[in-house]
Amino acid sequence: MNIIKVKDRLELEKRIPTMPWYIEKFINYKLPDLSPSSLLEYVRDYEIFLSWLLAEGLSSAPSMNQVPLEDLEKLHMDSVDNFRMFLATRKVQANVKTTINRKLSALRSLFHYLSQIAEDDNFYPLLKRNVMAKVEIKRSHRPKDSAAKLEGKLLQEEEIVEFIAYVQHGYEHDVAANKQALYSYELNKIRDTCIITLILNSGLRVSEVFNLNV
Repeated sequence: MNIIKVKDRLELEKRIPTMPWYIEKFINYKLPDLSPSSLLEYVRDYEIFLSWLLAEGLSSAPSMNQVPLEDLEKLHMDSVDNFRMFLATRKVQANVKTTINRKLSALRSLFHYLSQIAEDDNFYPLLKRNVMAKVEIKRSHRPKDSAAKLEGKLLQEEEIVEFIAYVQHGYEHDVAANKQALYSYELNKIRDTCIITLILNSGLRVSEVFNLNV
C-alpha cells in the first residue's frame, strides 16, 4: 500500500467512529472491494449529508453518529431535492454537476445496501423504505464522449516504443549543445527510462510512482 493509501486508511479509521453504526457496517462491507481513498470520499459525502439533515431539523439526533435509520426511512423526495439544491449552492472546487452526482451516487449506494443487502436479526432489510431508489442521476457526459476527447492525447502502442527509445537515445542529440542538460541526461538516463517505461506500461499515476519505495 503506497503512502497516500496508508494516509487515507488512517484518516478513514479516524472518521468512522463519527458515523452511525449502519454507515460503519456499509464501509466494512465495501472495504475488500474499494480503496481506502474511495471509502474516505464516501465518508466525507455522508458527513455532508448527515450534517445537512441535522441542520434542517430532519433528524433530532444530538450528533451525526446517532442519526437513526428511521430518519432515513422518513425522507421525502422533496427533501432529496432540497439536498441537491443545497449541494448546488455550496462552494466547490470541482465541476458542480459532477460533484453533486458523485455525492448522490454515494447515497444511493448506501441506501441500496441498507434496503437490499443488509439484514436485521429477523432477516428483514435494515432499511424498509429507500427514497434514493427514486433518484435519477444523469451522467454529465457519456463514456464515448470522454473517449473522443482523449483520442489524440494518448500514445498508441508503436508510439510508446518510439517515445521510450527517444528518452533512451534520441533526447541526447537534442541537448548535445547544452553541457548541463547533457550531463544530467547521462547521469539519469537509465532511471528516467525505467520510470517512463513503468508509467506507460502499467497505467500508474505519477503520484503513485512517486510514492513507490524499494
